[in-house]
Parts: sequence; C-alpha cells; structure tokens
Amino acid sequence: MENKEGRKGILSNRKAYIIDLTNVEKDELRFDYSLDNAFFTELDQTEITEGKVDVSLLVKKVSSSFEFIFNLKGYVIVPCDRCLAELKFPIETGRELLVKFGDQAEDVDDDLIIVSDEERKLDVAWLLYEFILLSLPIMRVHEEGQCDPAMLSYIAEHDASLAEEEEEFDPRWNDLKKILDNN
Repeated sequence: MENKEGRKGILSNRKAYIIDLTNVEKDELRFDYSLDNAFFTELDQTEITEGKVDVSLLVKKVSSSFEFIFNLKGYVIVPCDRCLAELKFPIETGRELLVKFGDQAEDVDDDLIIVSDEERKLDVAWLLYEFILLSLPIMRVHEEGQCDPAMLSYIAEHDASLAEEEEEFDPRWNDLKKILDNN
C-alpha cells in the first residue's frame, strides 16, 4: 500500500510518524521514536525481521523549507545471505533531509522531498526504514565459521557447480580436445 508521498507501508499507529509541517513555526521540533519488532512487522517489507532502533528527529524551519535531522541507533536482525540464519547488525547512522512545499508531492533526490501545498504533512515511517536499510552492508553474511553448518552442508550437496566438477569425464572428450588443440 502506498501513501500520498509514494512510500510503501502502513502502521497501526501511523499518526505518530506523520509530521505536520504547519506546526513547525520559527523554532524547531523534536520527535523521538522507538522502532521495535512491531514497526518492522507492520511495514510492507521483507528485509528486516526484527529490531530495536531509537530515533531522534529534529525538524527546523529554514526560510521557506524544513531541515530534517535524523539520528538512529540500535540494531536490526536480517537473514544471512549465505545460510539464511538470523544475523544481528548494529545501526548507528545520521541523515539530513530538506523538505519543501510544492504543487505536488515527489521525491526529487535522496536529500530533497517536495510536500504538496495542500497536504503540508510528511510521513517519515518509510524514510526511517530506508535509512536503516541503507546503513546495512550490501552483503549480509556471518563471519567465517559462524554460518549454520546444516544449511552450508545442504548448499554444498545441491550446488550444481560442485556437482559438475565431481563428475568423471568420458576420456573420449580428452581425445577430442587434443584434436582441437592441434589445429
């Protein structure tokens, strides 16, 4: 399901993640979130199975735009790319985002979002998830020797490239190969 800003996900306590920009006057507003298993479960995503991430968000009005400063710290659990067992990754990241008003809502680039003049609200739930996901490494694997041994043996047993190497070659192919090498 997509919201008006085009981001996926729906949360039962969604109102907590919607920032009403009309409330940000001259000063700044601070928001604190604690993202737990329920947050990751309720989002329409499959990457993160569990987690606990504390978020501090500072929203400042700067001229006719808004500066969002995110600080995230905690951990998430994702499947290992090698053995599919759970893998815990620490999260500690900060992101800055500029938000402006415009005719229609759109993501201009990674650092700028346009919010429609009519709506004047920004749902940050999916942004929080994306920032967490972007802080993870591309390859998410256990350290050497930490993967599930049962899964590794299953993979080795069913790995097609290993099976090809183990097959005995018909010696006639070697004779044909010699003919090709001589030409």
